[in-house]
Amino acid sequence: MTITFKREVDLKTTRCFEKLFEPSLRLSLSEKRKLINNAFAVWMFVNGKLAGEVYGLGASILWTMDKIPDMQPNGSDTYLYSIAVLPEFRGFGYGKVLMAYWLGLVGQYYKRAIWHSTSEEMVKLSHTFGAKTHNTRRRWCGTKKNAIFTTLDL
Repeated sequence: MTITFKREVDLKTTRCFEKLFEPSLRLSLSEKRKLINNAFAVWMFVNGKLAGEVYGLGASILWTMDKIPDMQPNGSDTYLYSIAVLPEFRGFGYGKVLMAYWLGLVGQYYKRAIWHSTSEEMVKLSHTFGAKTHNTRRRWCGTKKNAIFTTLDL
């Protein structure tokens, strides 16, 4: 088994990840391009097959969009906007590998990572890295899910 990471890919090939999210959270190709242009983005491949993606950007950008509740912006913070592993690659620890790689990358430039979790799996993954749980925003972005916000000092 070989795991590789790429910082640039044809975004059309990443549309499969949008299907993993509720409709109100899915990005159009143009929305994703706009975000990725300002993001630390990584795609993970397992044996040459696209398996996961993660991207995040400076947290202060998202505060201006009212995306992060009850936290003060800081120029040394990054916000993990999205992390996803395709279903056929789940259950093998690839999410942890992808998260570790991304945290190592952004840790060179930022002092703290912020993200939200809408699943128990992601909350558990966050805690394995030592993240601290903060607050919850109910019905995240018009969904029926609650978002639990976490921070991790890098």
